[in-house]
Amino acid sequence: MEPYVRICDTTLRDGGQTPGGCIDVEDKVRTVKALEAFGVDTVETGIPAPPPGDVEAVVTVARAVRGCNVMRLVLDVSAVQRERGLGFARSRVIRAIETAVACARRSAAQVHFTLESVANADPIFVRQCAEIAVDAGATHVNITDTAGGAGSETFRVLVHDMAVFLEGRAGVSAHAACAPDPAAATV
Repeated sequence: MEPYVRICDTTLRDGGQTPGGCIDVEDKVRTVKALEAFGVDTVETGIPAPPPGDVEAVVTVARAVRGCNVMRLVLDVSAVQRERGLGFARSRVIRAIETAVACARRSAAQVHFTLESVANADPIFVRQCAEIAVDAGATHVNITDTAGGAGSETFRVLVHDMAVFLEGRAGVSAHAACAPDPAAATV
C-alpha cells in the first residue's frame, strides 16, 4: 500500500484550550460539519472530562458526523504527566491503556491511541504502550510532541521508527510543534 497523508484536525480541542477559549456545542457541531465537508479524515473533538459539558459535547459532535472519524484524547503517558500530573506508575498506565482501548474498541470500528510527549519519554516504554494499545484493539497510534521537545528531524525519525515497529498492525499518525533541529540551523 502506498503511503498517504490523512488530515486530523485539532481545532475543537486546541481551540478550547487556548486562554479564554470556549467553544460551545453548537459551534463545535458547525465546525466539525465544515471540516467534514472540506474532506478532513479525522476530527479531534476534545477531552471527555471536566469542565461540565465536555463529555456531552464530545458525544454530540460524534453523532453529528458521518463522513469522518472522531477522535478523543483520554490518557497522558509521558513521564512528566504520568508521574507528576497523574501520580501513575508504569504498571497503572499499562492497565489503563488496556482497559480504555478495549472499552473504546467495543463501541468503535477505529480506535486512535495517542502517546503524549514522546520526545521526552523513555523510548522502550513508548513502544510498550503502543504495543499494548494495538494488542487491545487500537487501529492507529498517534505520536505527539506538542511541547516541541524534539526538533523536526528528530520527530521525523520517531514517527518513522514507530511506523516500522507497528508496520501492518496499526496506522501511525503524528501531532507536533517542532522547530528545526539545532544541528540543522545555520548562522
